Amino acid sequence: MIQKLFIFSAYGDKTKKFGYYKFEKGKTEKLIYDDLLINRLAKAKDANAFIYVKQDYHVSPTLYATDDFISEKIIVSTNPQQQNYYWGKSELLSFTNTKGRNCRERFSILLITRRGKNIR
Repeated sequence: MIQKLFIFSAYGDKTKKFGYYKFEKGKTEKLIYDDLLINRLAKAKDANAFIYVKQDYHVSPTLYATDDFISEKIIVSTNPQQQNYYWGKSELLSFTNTKGRNCRERFSILLITRRGKNIR
């Protein structure tokens, strides 16, 4: 049996979620899995500490740190002025294509407005 800790990325083909799981002592356990793109996971060499980036259509890349994947701390957030704007949104849509195949894709709507008023 494999005794070493393995951490691997996960992607939900139907949910379009991203995250990471660990495999240790014959068991698989979710570390983090969310509706955001989660990537760039790195572990500290001599500590049980991790950093990773979360981002999405409406969320600029943000670097987080954690030691347990339950609580997380923002290390740096890019594009802080983004909170003053509504960029639009992205939704997961289910549909049947012209060949009769069931599909799920993200649909993004761009609408840049300053919170409370339209920009022209």
